[in-house]
Formats: sequence, structure tokens, C-alpha cells
Amino acid sequence: MENQEKTREELLIEVNKLQEENKKLKLQQEQSKKIWKECEEKYEQVSKHTPAAIYEIDFVNQRFVIVNDVMCEKTGYSRKELLSMNPFDILSEESKKHFKERLKGHFAGKEISELTEFCIINKAGQEVWTAIHAKYIYKNDKRVGAAVVAVDITGRRKMEEELRNSNKKYVELFENANDIIFTTDFKGNFTSVNAAAVEVYGYTKKEFLQLNIKQVIDSRYDFKRKVLSNSQSLPQVLTYTKNGQHIWVEINMRLVKHGEKLVGLQGIARNITERKQAKKALEQSESMYRTIFENTGTATTISNGDTTFFLVNSEFEKLSGYTKKELQKKKSWTQFIYNKKDLNKLKRNHYCRMLNPDRSPGYYEFKFVDREENIKDVMMIVAAIPGTSKHVASFLDLTERKQFQKEISRLEKLNLVGQMASGMAHEIRNPMTTVRGMLQIFKQKEECIPYKKKFNLMIEEMDRADYIINQTLSLAKDKPENKLYHNLNTIIETIYPLLNSSAAAACKNINLKLGEIPGLLLDENEMRQLIFNLASNGLESMSPGGDLIISTGLHNNAVLLSVEDQGEGISKDIIRKIGIPFFTTKENGTGLGLAICHGIAARHNAVIDIETGSWGTKFNVWFKI
Repeated sequence: MENQEKTREELLIEVNKLQEENKKLKLQQEQSKKIWKECEEKYEQVSKHTPAAIYEIDFVNQRFVIVNDVMCEKTGYSRKELLSMNPFDILSEESKKHFKERLKGHFAGKEISELTEFCIINKAGQEVWTAIHAKYIYKNDKRVGAAVVAVDITGRRKMEEELRNSNKKYVELFENANDIIFTTDFKGNFTSVNAAAVEVYGYTKKEFLQLNIKQVIDSRYDFKRKVLSNSQSLPQVLTYTKNGQHIWVEINMRLVKHGEKLVGLQGIARNITERKQAKKALEQSESMYRTIFENTGTATTISNGDTTFFLVNSEFEKLSGYTKKELQKKKSWTQFIYNKKDLNKLKRNHYCRMLNPDRSPGYYEFKFVDREENIKDVMMIVAAIPGTSKHVASFLDLTERKQFQKEISRLEKLNLVGQMASGMAHEIRNPMTTVRGMLQIFKQKEECIPYKKKFNLMIEEMDRADYIINQTLSLAKDKPENKLYHNLNTIIETIYPLLNSSAAAACKNINLKLGEIPGLLLDENEMRQLIFNLASNGLESMSPGGDLIISTGLHNNAVLLSVEDQGEGISKDIIRKIGIPFFTTKENGTGLGLAICHGIAARHNAVIDIETGSWGTKFNVWFKI
């Protein structure tokens, strides 16, 4: 009994203990429920407000177990749709392969990284890239699932793709550029070069990477100073190839930085060797063209389509009297044409030549007027410059040639008159001598005394005819010469008293201005006749009180004799006829005085020219030394 009582008490104690334990367990259970509830609430808050997608996967059943709102938002599916789906179904084809490989490794017991990236195809068919962090769930030491946090990295992937594309384009541009592209460290050691650099310089890329830029570029070029100065100009630099060939490049370099640190240089160089050679050839061609243009010996111009001068040479400056600065791009060739009829013709042909160069004449003769309003005979040869609206023209001054032709014509006339005079002089003089003798006899007879005055007049006229014959004989080309060395000043001083007395009788003055001159081979009698004829003409052209100046001097390796009067000048119409035998403006003149002077000058290899104006007239006789 006692044992039974004891057993009952022990049982009651055990029951009480169990009840106490039960109470403690209930209390712990309630606390655990409370904690669990708090955890669920916190999880729900985190899941709801986190920017990341959170979901749980059951590996065994291949189903989503839990998904948050962000996961629904990113995929476009509802929670109900996702929980009924296999996670495998929302992956891209590439990500499906990646997912299978991870599962395969998982079931094989391999250590699988908790971090990876998947591409999800959302409900709209768009790609959404995610970076996931998977925490594996274990049951009985086996992985049965995973709790996953996924972050949307679509923007980052796009940027990475764009960066890859950009890098690819850069590499393609770098390698395929026609220009030379390179980079160096800050010491100038090459760190990269493109294919163009390899092709131009003959080094391989490997060889380039062992070179310093100073081994390629001309040592006089301080590339660092140029870069640091931030110069905007593109310097032209001489460089050297592997085999020592000279290559000219136009180079642009810039600093390369990592953060604020200077780490190197990047350069782009363009091979301008051919351009430099072409420029040099062009300059040489231009120089040759300029030399030819300037030294053709004729006045040459290039004019624009609007007739203004584009370019003129120094000979045209001499012809026109204007400087290049005054002519080029300022004046037109039309301003130098004297005759309006010539101007209209030349302008019409100019515009015709612009339309069809083959249908317009290539040369013209016209009167050219220079800056001093001198009229010149000019021949212009003109041609269109192909491919442009410009024309090139050469102007030949024919004035001296035409004057020479006139002089030849005049001398031929003088020669003809002289030949006629030589042939006829004796035939005419013989009967004239007989007639003159008979007249002298008749006037002495007593019965003829009433006619004495008439006989004297007839004898004077016979003497005048003889004088004309003698003057005409002076024109003969084959007249005997008696030339000796004389000083022209001595001859002038010898006949000066005779000239001065004639001048004084007419109330006129003669002034001598004789310079130092060398002796010349002269016929003294002809020189006296030349000076006397010129002086007489000058005195006759002046009014009383006028001064006649006879001067000599040495000019341009020639002796100059000048006879200058203060008359009214000579008109242009008369100047053209001066020197023609028997042409005279004097009432009692023979028209042989100046013709004889020209004949004398020709026999002494001299030339006569005339200056005239309202101030008077000046005859210049030029004797070659």
C-alpha cells in the first residue's frame, strides 16, 4: 500500500511538471507565433517596398512558390499567373540554356554560384535583364529550392551593349581609317598603332610598340610642348619610315587622361607627302609660268569674263603707263581702246568667244590709248583659257614698226626722186643754160632795154629752177660721200654767226646749249645743210621775239641734236606728211627741205623724230655712236 501511495504521489508530481512544461510550451508557441507574425509582416513590408523582385522557386516541382509585386510588375504577369508557371518558361533561349546548366550542376552536387544574370521575356515579349542573388533552401540536407532577389539591369545591359558596339566601331574606325592613328604613353613610347601606320612606315605593330615617337618624327618637332600649348593649328611634320624614306604628315595630337592624371597622348596624322610634292610641282610650274609670263618680251594679260584684268605683266605696265596694282582687278581692257568702232567689235567678239572660242577671231589691230593719252598702233592676239571664263592676250606695239614702214616708204620715194633727178638733171640743165645765156644777151641789146625787168624775172626763175634741181640731186641715194670725223658742236658754232644774223634780222633769237659729245663720222657740208634747214624752218614758224634753241647731248649711247622752236606746233595731219618730197605748207616752199634732212640723216645712219604741241616743235636727230 505504501508503495502504491508513493507511486501515485510521484505520478501527480510528474503530471504537475508536465502541466508546467505544457504551459511553458504554450507560452513559447505564442511567442514564436508572434515573432513569426512579425517576421511575416516585416517580410511583407520588405517585399512590398523593395525595388527588387523577390520570389521563391521550388526546384522539385519547378514552380514559383512566392512572388512579390515587383516581380509581377517586371514580368507583366499577375501573381496568380506566376504561381502557376514554371520559372523556366519566362526565360530567353540563351537564359534557358544557362538555367539548365545550373540545375544540372545542382543535381550533380556541384557548387553553384549564388550570383548570376538571366534574361526574362515579359508578357509583352520584351527582354528584361536581371541580376539575381539566389539563397538555396535545404531539406534533409538537400537543395529543394531557392529564395531569389532579382534586380533589373536592363538599362545597364543596354549601356554595356552600346559600349561594346561603340568600342567595336572605334576598333573598326581605328583599324580601317585612311589616316594614321596612334597612342603613346607620356614618354612618347607607342602603345598602339593602326593598320595605316603599319602600311605607311613599314614597321609591324610589334615593332612599333618597341619604338619611341622620337625615332619616327623629326627631332626638331617638340610634340609635348605643342600638345601642352593647346595649339589649334595642324603642324606639318617630317617623319621617317623604316627604310629611311621621308614622309610629310599633318598631325593633330591631344592629351589622354585617367581622371586628372595625364597618362599619354593620342595622335591622328594624315600623309600629305603627295600633296606637298604636288604643291612643290605646282609652285615650280607657277614659277615657270610667271617667268614665262613676265619675260615673253610682249605685253601680256589675263582677263576675267567681265573684261577686268586678272593678271598683267611688266611689259603691259610699260605699254599702258599704269602699275599692276592700278590695273589688276580694277581696270578693263576696254578702257584702252581708242576707237569706238574697234571697241564695239572687240566686245562683240569677246562675248562670242565665251560662248564658242572657235568662232571668234584670234587677233585684231586697233588704236591703243595709254595713260598719257598717246595713241599707239597695237595688234592683240587673244585666246580663251579652257575650263575657265578667263582669256589670255598678248599686245604687240606696232607703232614703231608702222613708223619704220612709213620711213622706208618715204626713203623709197626719196630714192625714186633722187634717181629721177640724177637722170634728168643734165637733160634739163643743158637747155636751161642755153635759154639763160640767150636771155642775158637779149637784155643787153638796146632794143630790148624796155623788157629788161621781164628778162631779169625770167633769169631769176631759171636760177630758181636750177636751185630746185640741185636740191633734188641732194636726195640721190648714190650721192658721193665725204665723211670725216667731226665734232657736231664745232660745225654748229661755225654756222652760228650766219644763223644768228638771219634770226636777228627777223627780231628772233638763237640760243645754243651744247653738251659734251664725242666725234662722229660726218659729211660736214651735209651737216651744215641739215642744221641750216632745221633752224630755218624753226625761225620761220615763230613770231618776232621767239627763241630758237639748238642743243646737243649724249643720251642712251647716242648723240642727240635738237632744234626747238616756240611756234604754234604742227597738226597731226601735217606731221604724217612731213618729209614727203614736194609737200610744203609755205607759200614759196619747194617741199624738199625736210625731205633732204631725212635723206642726210639716213646716209649718216641717224633717225629724226618730232615732238610738237602748243609750246612749239622740237626736231630730234639721233646719231648712233
